[in-house]
Amino acid sequence: MFLLARYYTSMSLYWFALQEFEVGGSVLDEAVVRGPLADGVVTLQGTVEWQYQKKEAEQGLLRLIGVKSILNRITLNPKVSAPGVKGRIEDAFKRNAVIDATHIKVETSGDTVTLRGSVRSWVERAQAEYIAWAAPGVSKVENHLRIS
Repeated sequence: MFLLARYYTSMSLYWFALQEFEVGGSVLDEAVVRGPLADGVVTLQGTVEWQYQKKEAEQGLLRLIGVKSILNRITLNPKVSAPGVKGRIEDAFKRNAVIDATHIKVETSGDTVTLRGSVRSWVERAQAEYIAWAAPGVSKVENHLRIS
């Protein structure tokens, strides 16, 4: 079976990608697989509310045999624009055991969050970005944190 799978046509790969969204009960109703696929390259387009949904779409297609790369052009369009998102992120930083919140500055502009300052490790930097993405109403995170 594996040898046959290596020779899927671009149209059958496109069909399998579409099936992945339908069978998986995906939350990506607004995201679409654009086809036909060329040389195993899958293009995703559409809009979703949360960053995790954008990543989920990509992760779901990685297990398909024949997918060589994924162009994830899904955009974020949060339905909630929560006031006080800066305070929520800062509070989440204080509750997190990995992050030293004293050296991180959070700036917000519309649906964009910018993180500035310094952190102790790559893990702390990644955790800070993850927390910022988890805030409601955020569609873009600019992580300018430096490792000190």
